[in-house]
Amino acid sequence: MNKLLTVISLLFFLFSGEGNATDRSPHPPLPDEQDFEGIAVHYLAVSEGEASLIKGTDGFTMLIDTGSMKSGSEVADLLEQHQVKKIDVLILTGGMNDHIGGTNEILERFPVSQVLVPALIQDTILTKIHVPIRKLTAIEEGQTYEWPMSLKMRVLHPTEPLSLSPQANSLVFQLIHNQVKFLFTSDINEDAENELLEKYNVKSQILKVSDSGSNQASSPPFLEKVDAHAAIIFRNKSGAEGFDEVIERLNETWIDIYQTRTHGTISVFSNGEDYRIDREKTKGYFDAK
Repeated sequence: MNKLLTVISLLFFLFSGEGNATDRSPHPPLPDEQDFEGIAVHYLAVSEGEASLIKGTDGFTMLIDTGSMKSGSEVADLLEQHQVKKIDVLILTGGMNDHIGGTNEILERFPVSQVLVPALIQDTILTKIHVPIRKLTAIEEGQTYEWPMSLKMRVLHPTEPLSLSPQANSLVFQLIHNQVKFLFTSDINEDAENELLEKYNVKSQILKVSDSGSNQASSPPFLEKVDAHAAIIFRNKSGAEGFDEVIERLNETWIDIYQTRTHGTISVFSNGEDYRIDREKTKGYFDAK
């Protein structure tokens, strides 16, 4: 009986909700996936750019963006720390350096089975990649892709006509793990957000905040419709334009805010029904580096 109560208590602890991220003490690490089946989404803390690693307990591995040319080696080193030997799917969300600058480094250091790029901007992306790609897939708005661990991707953006702003043409998609939804917004602006709201239900538990927290995105109507429980911001050493304004908007929605600059790598563990958020550090991550 005592053993059963211990197991129940542990499960409740692992998947209980989080309050204000800035007020919490760090959680102990999850047990080594003995009893956990699902995915882990790691928003990697690098000195420049964005990169997110998705690992399934079945061995499936996905990487979303590769950091910048400066931080590509950091991304690769972090993948090795997470015991990544190969990448099943690499998703590149746009042609900006802070998203694809480290791609050549990744392709040189890891076998990559498939690379996904937005069809409408693939030429812009491919001109910056000099390492051969084994399998390239051009993806389009409205398509859905499915992978192991009941993992699904719904492509929401870009659409035609393309914007004059390259950032507004970035890839937006919802990563769906049964009942848990992650929204990846790359670098889109408010105009692109409005397009999304006209066409899609974007409600998601976890929001990757656009463009490092710039106030060119994360409009109040968009945040209201996403209705996320947690917001992840790739914030490096320099702050984005209007960053404080975006933080204020997020606070007004009572959303938990996590920043790579403050918390280091941020990990979301999902069993498909609920999730748990872990932080590498509590404060001053880059200040201590």
